[in-house]
Amino acid sequence: MSGVVREVPNACYVILGATHPDLRRREGEAYRESLKALVADLELGHHIQFEDAYVDLPTLGRWLQAADVFVTPYPGAEQVVSGTLAYALGTGKALVSTPYAYARELLAGGRGQLVPFGDSLVMGREIGRFLTDQGARDRARRLAYEHGRRMTWPVVGRAYRKLFAEVVAEAAAPPIDRLRTMRLETAPRDREATTLG
Repeated sequence: MSGVVREVPNACYVILGATHPDLRRREGEAYRESLKALVADLELGHHIQFEDAYVDLPTLGRWLQAADVFVTPYPGAEQVVSGTLAYALGTGKALVSTPYAYARELLAGGRGQLVPFGDSLVMGREIGRFLTDQGARDRARRLAYEHGRRMTWPVVGRAYRKLFAEVVAEAAAPPIDRLRTMRLETAPRDREATTLG
């Protein structure tokens, strides 16, 4: 954020959500407290806001609508998916993320920007680029939103219904058609072809 704030003095980075209950049981709030201490040391308190609470879907939606850029800065590839990344894509946000598997899939084709794990300078540069380059931000947002439309439940439901109909039609094919297919697959080869070594 230090680099982002130099370019965009009114930038605010919101860290939204409570610590996962399993992590809190094992480690308490040590990580979050270390982040807060780092923010204080870097004098970024006016630019980084911690919202330490579980948020329901409507509340998450309001936060997403208010954001210009959505970031998933996971530290390593062991992160498999992110539901909030999918929601942010669906709302048409400019997206910046580290390259865990789901982010690579969702941000492909210009729908966002991937940055290397652990590279805060590149992360800050890409966030700043989306905040200052409206054309780049609008292109990424449009592509994200268009892709997100293909992930809505009605679209996914229609795709499943089509697949199920194809499977049922294939299973309902007359037995004689299935028998012919089996005969073709299991018919003995001619003698010459089978004796060649």
